[in-house]
Amino acid sequence: MNRKLPVAAATLFAIVTSQAAFAQDAYGTAVTLGYNNYSGDSLDSDGGTIAVETEMAFGPTTLDLDFSYDRSMQDGDRLTNLSTEILPKYWFNQQVGAGVYFSRDSLDLDVGDVANLDSFGIEGTYRALGFEGSAFAGRTNLDDLSGESDVSDIGLRAQFDLSPQLSIYTNAVHSNFDITGDDFNANTLGIGGQYDFGNGLALFGGYQNASVEDVDGDLDTVSLGMNYGLDTVGMPVVLSGEYARINGDFMGESADADRLSLSATILLGNAESRRIPGNAVTSSILKSDRTAIGGTLSAIGF
Repeated sequence: MNRKLPVAAATLFAIVTSQAAFAQDAYGTAVTLGYNNYSGDSLDSDGGTIAVETEMAFGPTTLDLDFSYDRSMQDGDRLTNLSTEILPKYWFNQQVGAGVYFSRDSLDLDVGDVANLDSFGIEGTYRALGFEGSAFAGRTNLDDLSGESDVSDIGLRAQFDLSPQLSIYTNAVHSNFDITGDDFNANTLGIGGQYDFGNGLALFGGYQNASVEDVDGDLDTVSLGMNYGLDTVGMPVVLSGEYARINGDFMGESADADRLSLSATILLGNAESRRIPGNAVTSSILKSDRTAIGGTLSAIGF
């Protein structure tokens, strides 16, 4: 796979979206360029992220388009993930909306072919003053990783705007796997928040857990980050840094890692709410993955 293609696609997508969306009823695009470093036992890798998050509104219809490309390298070994999500939604009134979603994680472990994890399903959303909650149900295709597989997903996410400065968000995803007759469950959950001090300075962070039942697998991630907003020639730019501590335990074997990320996010159109950068671990709590596998990848920064 030509690894320059995702970078070129992300850049082109951002330019086309930022130009074409002016004709729509409303739009917002956040483009994040980030650097990430992992350190721990026998681990010292560097990588980067390109993330493009877009929201469009066409009367009662909204469309979310999210794209991110993550890459990490150590001693010549490369790990990449190309993640995309499409979510069109129709709003019956100001409070209630429903739509369908499709998301894909394309994993390249640098050992052969790319493995695609495709998730699809339906989602409903309810909005009220200071609150937005969504529930979804769908399926995930793992055929690239195993022969016969049947994966069903359900999940919830919610955001509470407790004041103009403070927001709390949470999510939970449950996935049931039936792979060649073996049945097991995986769960992810997260809770996070953001506090805006004013003058462009904000603090964000959260806690995430991913677990696999009957396999004795568990992953915990704690993250803390800070934003500083600039106004460059009328174009808002958010500079961010985040530290995350990752603790994993699988079948009695434990591993710990530290993750440091730095980024710059350009806000185009009406994208003021997209202030948690796309390369931050905390951002996955706000957005929520569609399957527990995706949630586990996000909890480690992919």
